[in-house]
Amino acid sequence: MSIEKLDIVFVDDEQRILDGLRRQLYAHRQTWDMRFASSGAEALQMVETRVADIVVSDMRMPGMTGGQLFQKLLQTRPQITRIMLSGQTDQTELLRDVGCIHQYLQKPCEPLQLCHAIERTFSLAKRLRQPQLRLAANRIKALPPSSENHQALVAELSKEDSDIHQVSRIVGRDPALTAKLLQLVNSAFFGMPRKINCSHDAVVLLGLKTLRGIVIAGRLFDFVGKGRGHEPQLTRLWNISFEIGESARRLAAVDGAGDSAQHEARLAGLLSLIGRAILLTTEPDEYSNVLLTARSSERPLAQCEINCFGASQEDVTAYALGLWAFSDNVVSATAYQSSPSRMPVPSSHHPVRYLHLARWLRSKSAGEMEDRQELDKEFVESQQMAALVANQEKRAA
Repeated sequence: MSIEKLDIVFVDDEQRILDGLRRQLYAHRQTWDMRFASSGAEALQMVETRVADIVVSDMRMPGMTGGQLFQKLLQTRPQITRIMLSGQTDQTELLRDVGCIHQYLQKPCEPLQLCHAIERTFSLAKRLRQPQLRLAANRIKALPPSSENHQALVAELSKEDSDIHQVSRIVGRDPALTAKLLQLVNSAFFGMPRKINCSHDAVVLLGLKTLRGIVIAGRLFDFVGKGRGHEPQLTRLWNISFEIGESARRLAAVDGAGDSAQHEARLAGLLSLIGRAILLTTEPDEYSNVLLTARSSERPLAQCEINCFGASQEDVTAYALGLWAFSDNVVSATAYQSSPSRMPVPSSHHPVRYLHLARWLRSKSAGEMEDRQELDKEFVESQQMAALVANQEKRAA
């Protein structure tokens, strides 16, 4: 992806749709190179000639569907961001191709909504400048859940009288399961008027029948990764993430935040180390060296990651969550979790308040897969959080 200009291919078998996109997006011609294809085959030829940064495609097209196009792109050009723009997709089609779609936008789509999806991908790419790390995030269809949670979920869904609360509890403990379910439920296909940030709500909206189908078929866990030998570290990472999420939710409650803000804080905490999981599963050999260096040198794990990969796990996390269309609040909270004073002034009860404190509170007991985090005193002062911090220090004493 060029940091200066985006290369975007729009695909639709209806010429009037392509002409409409040309008109609507004309103002972006200085910063976007736009190409228009009337079929999946033509789009593939275009990206063979010159690789694109983003492909925006209709789903139902003769010859090659948008889902089939994205499956081919995932295999041959995984660095391309894949956005589905369609108004005629049924649930079966979406669930069949769920792994290869980064974002799903519903027709008719307001130009501002499409532009926001494209521009946010662009801005996150500028933050994560390393092409190999963007490639790692782009080719992830799903992250591996812990084997314990996976087995428990399959066992519960295999029952004739599956308990939706038990299913929700299992999903809510696992960042990989939560991330994929929320990515699916928050796609425009489901038409939610707001972002869903609670795993229980996601399970209820999706329904046990649908969830059973995609879990038993293995579609939810069709992940790309070579890091199976790191399963103990990944399990430890997910357990840490769960504890950070619970701590962030509790802090939000103590701070007087409402239920919605508490759910958002918990979600930001639960997903705060997704970038580390991506590095662990896609670059297992390099990550083994990172862990070895951190242990032998006693340097912070984050610094060892930067030395090896050229970026922090926070950058990878924010890029991946933005790619998967999580809310701006969750993306920015994970992007600035260790240094929130660097971000623009957050709104009241922004999840970064509670994620940063939750990470800081864990610092004294930080183990192999996490970092000791200094308290951002500038942020605490500017956000008038001194009383909240003092309260937590008193509890920990």
